[in-house]
Formats: sequence, structure tokens, C-alpha cells
Amino acid sequence: MADTREPLSKRSAQPALWIAVVALALLAAYWPSLGGGFIWDDDAHVVDNPYLRDLAGLAQIWLPGHTPQFYPITFSVFWLEYQLWGANPLGYDLVNLALHGANALLVWRLFGLLGLRWAGVLAAAFALHPLHVESVAWAMELKNVLSGFFYLAAGICYVRFDDAREAALRAGAAPPPLLWRGYAAVLGLFALALLSKSVTATLPAALVLALLYRGGALSLRRLAPLAPMFAVGVGAALFTMLVERDFVGARGTEFAFSTAERLLIAARVLLFYPQQLLAPHPLLFCYPRFQIAGAEFAAFWPVAVALAIGALALLAYRKGWRGAPLALAFYAGSLFPALGLIDFYPMIYSFVADHFAYLPSLGVLAFAVGSGDYLLGSPGLKRALAGALLLALAGLTWAHSANFRDAQTLYRHSIAHNPDGHLCVALVGTELIKQAQLELEDGAPAAARAHFEEAKGFSSLALALKEDQQPTHFDLAIAHFALGEATAGLAHAERSAELAPNQAQAQWLAARALEATGRRAEAAARYRRVLALEPARSDAALPLAWLLATSADEAVRSPQEALALARGIAPRGPNVVRAEAAALAALGRFEQARDLIEPLLASLRASGSPGFTSALARDLELYARGEALRE
Repeated sequence: MADTREPLSKRSAQPALWIAVVALALLAAYWPSLGGGFIWDDDAHVVDNPYLRDLAGLAQIWLPGHTPQFYPITFSVFWLEYQLWGANPLGYDLVNLALHGANALLVWRLFGLLGLRWAGVLAAAFALHPLHVESVAWAMELKNVLSGFFYLAAGICYVRFDDAREAALRAGAAPPPLLWRGYAAVLGLFALALLSKSVTATLPAALVLALLYRGGALSLRRLAPLAPMFAVGVGAALFTMLVERDFVGARGTEFAFSTAERLLIAARVLLFYPQQLLAPHPLLFCYPRFQIAGAEFAAFWPVAVALAIGALALLAYRKGWRGAPLALAFYAGSLFPALGLIDFYPMIYSFVADHFAYLPSLGVLAFAVGSGDYLLGSPGLKRALAGALLLALAGLTWAHSANFRDAQTLYRHSIAHNPDGHLCVALVGTELIKQAQLELEDGAPAAARAHFEEAKGFSSLALALKEDQQPTHFDLAIAHFALGEATAGLAHAERSAELAPNQAQAQWLAARALEATGRRAEAAARYRRVLALEPARSDAALPLAWLLATSADEAVRSPQEALALARGIAPRGPNVVRAEAAALAALGRFEQARDLIEPLLASLRASGSPGFTSALARDLELYARGEALRE
């Protein structure tokens, strides 16, 4: 019989061409977001993360309690990226995009192994769907695309392992040692996934669904290799729950929901993402938070709908329709950590977020693509519709990725559709303050003042929407002081410090505010609090040393402590030298004080720095007369 298959070269070229087309579409779709800048808590994860600076920091990444979340693989990759391109956002964007593209290839391979004809279309839809823009264009969501890579790779290795093991057992032979090395690779990849983001703990359950789809008996013998994965996954999930509660802050009245309310949240979440996947508009950085408290009986209809869909899926599975029910089961099971049944910090702002559905979306997309394959008879029609669908998805992704070109654009886009979303309102205020501070540095005080005024308006509105947001009180304090409104600035600075008693920056701002309003004894106490939290902060040690050396208040003045503080500050700039001299003078050691000031004054005069020299000259005159500074 003649061989009717296509020549090998042609068959090999088709996947390569498909990959090239999707890769170019992916790059084009994400082009508007590339290098767009960091958003929200990218600062804590990347820009201001001290553990990304050196090898000592890399070691601490692997110890709980040092990074915002204990995902050491993710933060190790951040460490490597920081060594390569510092705080340049383009590098982080390109890595996320490359990982997302690699994940699409793994989806193609995994679903191909499961025997699905339309695996390539599913992979392309996964790659180009706009719901995933948040996971790709947000630097912090490296944890999503990185953990997804290890999750999918582990899934592929397990399916191949299961195939080979079952074949050996059917042949009556013991599984060869090489096979168990493959299983070791599965465990290693699963561990890497968990250490990148622990929501991947759902993998062993997903693999059970994959085995059900492929058929064959699910005996204890066949499921036994999954037992260690279940055990490790449950342990990782429990550990993450503790971290979310005790370190991230997922506790308090914001999380006090009854069982019925949690079921309603879970049902609404389950119904939310299919809508966004099938009709992705609008896609927001922060969606409106479901109104749950005090819900009447009629408001629980989503629970009934979710239960009805589950019952229909179970009935269909028992009738022999495996694909669709198992795809929906994968979606629901993979989404379980984000259903609201377990507390996690972002629930304060919203119960849903696009990045929560990164891997679970595969279930809905598989359901949709598989249904289209089943319902449409003509191969030509299928190809035409698939091409139109992917083109539409690429266009939507291009449009949504433009919202990530900078932080303000992203937040204002969310506010346009969710005006009561206090998070984005507050974040616009933060961005305006950053912009105003840059304008001050660039010598544009009028523009800076206008942005401080606008920031004050946004931050005030954010507090009106939700009281006691510590970062917003912090921002308002900065804006008020920049505008010369010291009394209002002090009130917000103290409230910020009260809400964050262990945050050194909040205590520092309160200290500066107290000092600026003449409450020097309280300012000194606050500076001491800052140094107790972060002993190396020179911006607290220096003003405290100056206060202790120069205060006219006997209850505040402590020149010996001031001298010790000043001598411990590095680097030793002119202000540090001046503070040390003031402390020496306060101790009556005027000659030593003059010995410090005279060469400093001469060097500054020689370098043409007039701004500081007059103050130093006055100090020198006082010390020559045997008088200490008193302020």
C-alpha cells in the first residue's frame, strides 16, 4: 500500500511555521507594554528589594520571613535579573513574555500527549488571550509564568512516565531504572513549581483528571506515584496559608465571612472567569469587590448555578462524555486556592484578579476549543474560525497591553470602570507624588506643586472610599508638607505610623513631621524607634544626632549619645561632620569641634558651595567664643 502520509519535511515544517506565526503575534500583541515600568508592589519585590543586591541577599531569599512571600525560586530569578539589568523594566517584561511563550509550547505538547487534535489551537489561544496580560506585563507575576512553566513541564513528564510504566506492567516486566529517573524529574519539577508559587499544589489532582481522560483503571497501584506529590502539595499549601495570615496580613475583620458567604464568594468567582475568557471586556487591574455582607437569599443564585453546572458535568461524565466535564473539573480544582474559601491578602481589594486564572483558564479554553471542534464539521470552517479567533485575541491583547505602558495609565483605566475601587485611586495619588518629586529634582516647582495638589485630591478620595489605608495616609502627609500644610501633614504622618508601628519608613516620616512642627522631644523618640527597627538608617541617625546635640530642651539634649551616633554614620558627608562638631561643642570640646569645621569650611569654599558655608561659618564663630549651638 502506498504511504499516504505527508512527507516528513512537510510535517516538520508545519509546527515550526505555526510556532513562528504565534511567536510573532505574541511579540506584536505585547509590544505596547514592553518596558512600560513597574506597578504597585513591584517596588517591594524588585526595585527596593535589598535581597537582590548581593550574594548574601541571595542566601537570605531561601530563608522564610525575608521576602514578601516565600517563593525562593521566583526571588532567585529576580536576583539574577537584577544582576543583569538592575531596575530596567524591559528585561523583566521580556523574561515574562518568553516564559509565557514557552508555556504555550508546553500546553501544546501536554494536550498533544493527551490525544487532543486541537492542541495547537488551544496553545495559541492560551498564548494570545488578553486575560493573561496581567500575568505577563506585571513584573511581580514572574511567579505565575515561572511556576506555570515548571507545572506544565512536570505534567508532561508525568504523562510520559505513566505511559511507560503502564506499558512495562502490561508486558509483565518491572519498570526500568531509567523510568524512575523520569519520575524523579517529575518530583523535581513539581518542587520547583511549588517554590515558585504554591498554587501549583493542585498539580497531582490535575494529573488524576488527565489519567481519567486517557482511560484505564485508576487502581491504587496506578495512583501510588501521586501520593508523595499530594503530601508535599498539601504541606506547601498549608505553609502558604500561614505566611498569608501571619506575614502578609490576611486576617482581621476584612476576612470575617460566614460559611454561607464564603460559598457565595466561591460561586461568584467560579462564574466570573469564564465570562472574562469568553467575552474579555473590560479587563481591569482591580475589579469591583463583590457585595457579600448581608446578602439576601435571592443573591445566592450563583451558588445554585454553580451546583447545577457541576451536576450536569457529572451526569455528562457518567454518560461517557469525558472531555468537557473533566475540563470544567480542572478549571474549578485549579482555581480552588483563589475561590475565597481560604483567606489570601488581595481579598481586601477584590475577590478576583486576572492573574489568578492563569493556569485554570486552560480548563475553560479547552472546553471552548473542544466544543468548537466537536460542533463544527468542516475542517476548512474550523481553520477559518480558529484563525479569526486568534486574530481577535491578539488584537484584544494588544489593546489591553497598552494599559500597562505605565502605572498611571493602568490605574486610571481601572478607575474609569471601577470608580469606587479605592486601591487604584490611592495608587494614582502615589504615582503623582513620585512624579512631583522628580519634577522638584529637575527644578520645576510649579509643575511639582500642581501634581502634589492632584495627588492630595486622589489620596483624600481614596480615604473617603476606605478609611485607614496606611500607605494613603503616608502619601497625604508627603503631599500636605510639600504644599506647606504642616498641621494636616502631621496628622496623616502620625496616623500612618500608628497603622504601621513596625514599618521604619512610616515612623521616619512621623519623626520628620514632628520635628518640622517643633515637637522635638517626640521627634527624637520617633527617630529612636526608626533606629530600633533599622539600625543602619543614616537618615534617622543624622537628624537624631543633630537634635540631641543642639536642642535647647534639657529633656532632649544628650550630646554624648549624639557624638556616638554621628561617629557611627557612613558615609561621612558634610552634614555628618557638622553634627559631630555640634556634639563635641555641646560637650565643651570646642577645639576639637573647630578642628572638624575649619577644613570642611575651607574645602566647601574652594569647591564653590555657598549654600552650606554660611551655616558652617556661624558654627565656627560660636565655637571660637566657647558657645555651643542651641536650637
